[in-house]
Amino acid sequence: MNRRIRFKILGLIVPMMVLCIIAVLGVFEWRNATDARATLQERLEERLLVQSKVLSQPVWNLANDQVALVLGALATDPEVASAAVFDDSGAVIASVGNLAALPEGNLTDSRDILFDVGDQQRVIGELRIAISDAQLTEDRNSRLMFVAVLAGLLILAVVVSALIAVNRVIGKPMDLLLNSIRKTEKDGVREQVPFVNRDEFGTVIQAYNAMLQQQDVAEKQLRSVNDDLELRQGTDAGAVFGPGRGQSRKRGQKHVPGHHEPRNSDPSQWDHWDEPSFGRD
Repeated sequence: MNRRIRFKILGLIVPMMVLCIIAVLGVFEWRNATDARATLQERLEERLLVQSKVLSQPVWNLANDQVALVLGALATDPEVASAAVFDDSGAVIASVGNLAALPEGNLTDSRDILFDVGDQQRVIGELRIAISDAQLTEDRNSRLMFVAVLAGLLILAVVVSALIAVNRVIGKPMDLLLNSIRKTEKDGVREQVPFVNRDEFGTVIQAYNAMLQQQDVAEKQLRSVNDDLELRQGTDAGAVFGPGRGQSRKRGQKHVPGHHEPRNSDPSQWDHWDEPSFGRD
């Protein structure tokens, strides 16, 4: 099959498959990134809940050293980028890490520090924690690398599968049909295409084989008619002029145009110069 046909078919199939693969893998990566961020946010909220309860008594007692120790232990967590404790007036009691990393955002959250006073809970401060997204970024990059490799393998598999499918479904019957046509044009030999299938190509090739068979039958019939005509023409010529016209005169006697020889009385010397009689047996 012509390469241009293969390229045209691949040009229609491959881009659509590539877009589908990219779309599917993109949705997969988006869901993974969303789930990872949601999980990280849940862990941040758990830390805030636990640490705010731990800091309640030291903040109430104004034990800033204990507050710093609690934050120091919190900073050992690799996911914690920074943390700070504020009093009820907004002043910083203690902090770890970079305070600039504490703006409100998706990976930064805060929780009030409550202390039970009688039957009521009083807000005595605030704990704010920022989670580093370095691990999240690293995980995303790893997933993107995996997705890129997977997309490349899928695209390669799609191209190879498309080539195989095109060659088997379209290329093979097309090549057989073109070879038969070229052989007929070049050598004058009508060779039927050995391809049997129930699809559209099978129907076309079946019709082509039937056409070749009809041409062969018509050619044989025409040849038979021509041979019969030639045979009849030869028979009619013999009946009209006789089988031995060249020996119709006497042996050794020349024929003079316009001169009629007298008949010899000897029948044995008579020749066969008589005109043929038509209509007689």
